[in-house]
Amino acid sequence: MPVEPDWRLEGIRGWVQTIHQFQTYFNPKSAVPPDWETAWLDGVDALYKPTVGKDAHFPQWFMFHDVMMVSQVRHATKYTTPESIAAHIPELAEEALALRTSGEFETAVTDEYFRVLNLNKPKDELEELTEEQLEKERAEEIKTNAKQVKEWQKWMGKNDASICITA
Repeated sequence: MPVEPDWRLEGIRGWVQTIHQFQTYFNPKSAVPPDWETAWLDGVDALYKPTVGKDAHFPQWFMFHDVMMVSQVRHATKYTTPESIAAHIPELAEEALALRTSGEFETAVTDEYFRVLNLNKPKDELEELTEEQLEKERAEEIKTNAKQVKEWQKWMGKNDASICITA
C-alpha cells in the first residue's frame, strides 16, 4: 500500500518560504539564517500544530492565515521568526479581528501580502480581471469577511488575551 504524503509538511514549507520572502523584502539586512529552509521548519511546525492541528486553538484554517499574514505584512520587522509569531498569537489575533471588523483586511493586508508574494512572477503569469470579475470578487470578499468576523468574535469570546502559544 502506498504511503500517504504528509501535506502538512508541504504547508509548513510554504509558510517557511513566505516568512523568508517577507523578511528579505521588508528588511534586506535581516538576520535570516542561511539554512532558513530547514532551521525554521521546527518553529513553523510548533506554530502550526497548536493553531490548526489536533486540539487547535484556531478552529478555522483562515484564522491561521490571518495571523500569519498580519504578522508579515504589518509587522515583518517585529515578527522575524516563526517562534516570535507563536509567542504573540493573542495580539495578532486581535489585530486580525479589528481589521476584519473594519472591513480593511483585504486592502490593508491581503492585497499587500499577494503583491509581495507575486513580485518575482512574470507579468504573463498574473491574472488580469475584468471590471465585472473584480466587482463580483469584491462582493464575495465582503460576504466572506462578514462570516470570518463572526468566527473571530466567537473565538475571542472563548479565548481570553492570556492565551500564548510557545514554540
